Amino acid sequence: MSDLLEDRNNLLLMEALVSGEAVSVNISELSKILGKHRNTVKNKVEAIFEHKILNPPIYPFHGLYRVYPLLAVINMNMPEEEKCANGIVEWIKKDSKIFAAFRTRQGDYDTLLFTYHENITAYQLWMLSIPSVLRIKYGVCENHVNFESSTAYFSNQLIIKYNPSSGIRLIERDFREKGELILKGYSLDEVDVQILRCLVRGRGIKTNTTLLCEKTKLHRKTVEKRIAALQKEGLLGMALCRFPKFFVPPNYLLTYSL
Repeated sequence: MSDLLEDRNNLLLMEALVSGEAVSVNISELSKILGKHRNTVKNKVEAIFEHKILNPPIYPFHGLYRVYPLLAVINMNMPEEEKCANGIVEWIKKDSKIFAAFRTRQGDYDTLLFTYHENITAYQLWMLSIPSVLRIKYGVCENHVNFESSTAYFSNQLIIKYNPSSGIRLIERDFREKGELILKGYSLDEVDVQILRCLVRGRGIKTNTTLLCEKTKLHRKTVEKRIAALQKEGLLGMALCRFPKFFVPPNYLLTYSL
């Protein structure tokens, strides 16, 4: 683990950056990049967020894959009983080890979980704790706390490509081929697609350095240097927007294969 993560002010900075609290869209910069009126860009950005085509900007926490080098992908079955299923969904949403969850359309299991852990031992201890957590915290029936599952293990150190926003290419391709595209009930035009391209690639986004100075009591230049150091160390990525389903643009499917 990097020594930078042992510094309290660095953690305060990262909390505000990774959560998006200190990050926002720079409407003025976007309007200059696109050559469009500021109000036009502002209205379109607001519509894109309101229709949940993109999430607001954040700094990605790339250090996650160093702190938790083990990726465990779990296939599981959700119980049919509504109360128990709702309890398990709540657990999935709140458990800090579960990074993403999807309902599956094919195969022997109906739910796919992406989870991060320090090592195999940590994963096994976490799995052992699940039945009591489901029963005590989420009111899941005794006969549903031990669900059927199958797990595949991967090293996060062996990732050869990491670009969750590459789905923008699908949007651009379909827009070109169809001449129009409707996502989440919102009809995109050429300017919308250009805005999406900019935001998922980190263009037209600003950092609220004043807020970060207030949180840490550090000087502006110090804050800027610390952010640069966190990025150089590979703990933070550049500020950008993600799709709400992270890997998957709205109206598209994620295919997971081995």
